[in-house]
Amino acid sequence: MNLPLWQAYIEQICGFVLPSVQHNWLIHAITITAQNHGMSADELYDTIQHDNMISSQPLSALTQSLLDNLLITESRFFRHEPSLAFVGDLYKSYITERHKVTPSFDVPSMFSVWSAGCSTGQETYSLAMTLGLISRQFVSPLPFRVNGSDLSVRSLTLAKKGE
Repeated sequence: MNLPLWQAYIEQICGFVLPSVQHNWLIHAITITAQNHGMSADELYDTIQHDNMISSQPLSALTQSLLDNLLITESRFFRHEPSLAFVGDLYKSYITERHKVTPSFDVPSMFSVWSAGCSTGQETYSLAMTLGLISRQFVSPLPFRVNGSDLSVRSLTLAKKGE
């Protein structure tokens, strides 16, 4: 198995850079995906490269299967309090600055947050709940939008079902 080739491929398709301490995790995901499709790791790599060249989809089914085995799809409400506090503080500062006349600080008409790697959505909902609670503290809050995305089709399917 040509691990540097696999690492470069994973980084290219999703920007996910695995440190060397996680090589075993990548090897495991490749091995499981290859076994599930009756291939060796080298056959899997060659098939993925071929499928991606001829597919009209951004990611081939084999690539998606590999990502589903590689990605950690852990999700829970209020998973990382310091991150929520940071975004909440930033939102408060945008609301406060919006009411000042400060030419050097261009405040948008909406506060937008992107939850990348949101899995089934609990972190995304946690952000929305946090911003909703903060917005109630102000007479004229700044509207907000929270978007979530994930590379795992399994996770997104569960999120869409609301499970």
